[in-house]
Amino acid sequence: MQGDLFGGFRLKEKYDRIFNEAYSTLNERQKQAVDRIEGPVMVNAGPGTGKTQILAVRIGKILQDQDVAPHNILCLTYTDSATISMRNRLVEIVGPVAHKIHIHTFHGFCNQVIQENLDIFGGYKQLESISDLESVDVYRSIVDSIPDDNILKRYKGDKYFETKRLKHLFDLMKKENLEPDDVIQRLDKYLEEEKEDDQWIAKRGGSTKAGFKYKKGDFRSDKFEDFCKGFDNLRAAVEFFPVLREEMDKIERYDYNDMILWVLDAFKKDEELLARYQERYLYFLVDEFQDTNGSQNDLLSLLISYWEQPNVFVVGDDDQAIYKFQGANLNNIIDFKTKYDPFIVVLNENYRSNQHILDDAKGIIEFNTERLVNKDDTLEKELIARGKNSANVNKPRVLVFDKVSSEYAYLAKTLSEIHKTNPEHLQETAVIYRKHSQVEDLVNVLEKKNVPINIRRRVDILDHPLIRNLCNILWYLSDEYKRFGQGQHRLFEILHYNYWDVDSVDIGKIAMACQKRDEEDNYIEWRTMISDAAGLEQLNLRMPDEVLKASSHLEKWIKEIPEITIQNLFENVINEGGVLRYIMNQNNRSWLLQV
Repeated sequence: MQGDLFGGFRLKEKYDRIFNEAYSTLNERQKQAVDRIEGPVMVNAGPGTGKTQILAVRIGKILQDQDVAPHNILCLTYTDSATISMRNRLVEIVGPVAHKIHIHTFHGFCNQVIQENLDIFGGYKQLESISDLESVDVYRSIVDSIPDDNILKRYKGDKYFETKRLKHLFDLMKKENLEPDDVIQRLDKYLEEEKEDDQWIAKRGGSTKAGFKYKKGDFRSDKFEDFCKGFDNLRAAVEFFPVLREEMDKIERYDYNDMILWVLDAFKKDEELLARYQERYLYFLVDEFQDTNGSQNDLLSLLISYWEQPNVFVVGDDDQAIYKFQGANLNNIIDFKTKYDPFIVVLNENYRSNQHILDDAKGIIEFNTERLVNKDDTLEKELIARGKNSANVNKPRVLVFDKVSSEYAYLAKTLSEIHKTNPEHLQETAVIYRKHSQVEDLVNVLEKKNVPINIRRRVDILDHPLIRNLCNILWYLSDEYKRFGQGQHRLFEILHYNYWDVDSVDIGKIAMACQKRDEEDNYIEWRTMISDAAGLEQLNLRMPDEVLKASSHLEKWIKEIPEITIQNLFENVINEGGVLRYIMNQNNRSWLLQV
């Protein structure tokens, strides 16, 4: 017993020493952020300024100076990897007690609330997370429900063209905790503000082809009305948001955004439930605050709503909110500043880059007018290089090309030369880009030149041509199994796939023969035509055996549907249908196999 007691003291002394060493390495502004334990604090921390370190040291400071238990601290991060990184850093600084601190993503925290209160959330426990394929089915069902007279209804081209745009819209509505009426109100407000723009004022008099006359200085209502019509699809689309909920309930599925909305709804309706978590958590820390969406921000607001001056510490960088919806993210930062009047710290010492890189980056980001420093004259954000990289005098070189192909040619040539002369330097070479689609041509060129590359990308697998083709085959099999001839409209495309060796001229002859039979009121299904050896012989096809072979495979797979699993059927299509052989003959076979 005495040994355990002394062992505990020694362990505490060890981590007190480690904490003090970590604290002593902080610069002046980092220490300000760590020392201000009570009340709201907002830290503006750019890349390389040590924000992860100050989060960890601040938690250590709370545990050391305040009479709180580790489980009274809630740290909310943006990604699972950030959660792991934070936990590991805390273990280094405060020791095993770090495992008792509640560190979650927003979704992870909501899952904890649900699991701890199944009596309240019991209605959801039979639900399962929706898969990507199930999501496709749900959105196809939504499109099928669109009335014939609706602006979103398509009669030509891809019937399900709107599915991706609907999913993007509904995901955003869930993330921002918006109902259809909220979207319409925001849209109307935006259009009212847009109406005041000078672009709608006529610079000179004239008239339109439709006979609309206007004088210099007149409001061009015709142009503005055309502009407003561009949002008619959005107005129509939001009305199908309730249909999404109905379809999800029908198949007993949910997505991750639903978890936050469930907890938000429960906290709003059940004051006792909310109070329970407000009693548990006395200190709140939020990482990557600029990335919080509307529903996440609403959740945080509810959790800290009990206090006028909550002990909440948010860390973010307004300059990283540069994508499409960055305005909303910056509003979160501004709203927090307005509502809580926090103590603000701007971390301006960068330990990752040299001064040349920081200055060049500043020159670019200053084009963004929606920066926090432009909203508050008391703030300044001049990054200063510190640490081992500050002595690096290398300046970035900026090369400008007249067209994209010239840029790719330069990159391909440069990387090929490195591979030939100093191949060991390739592992220290990186090509940074915004979208994977931007470098597909470059990747293909490098693969042909046998330059080894390591590319990590997340892709919409359902949008890849290979997967689209395989799905089309599976849809055909399913349609034909349900009713003979139901999948006929897919066969013309399927027979053109490179996995078969069917001649394209032969496919054209079959199409013409079917059309002629139809015109003569002697209709024949494609499925019947391609399986009829005698009929194909009369068409003088170049390679009739390949058509019969493809038909034989399709008939076999249709017959197998009630007897084998979908996984086995998929494997048969891959192996027997020539798909695997096709993949292995491609230059990018390693990538296709991963897909």
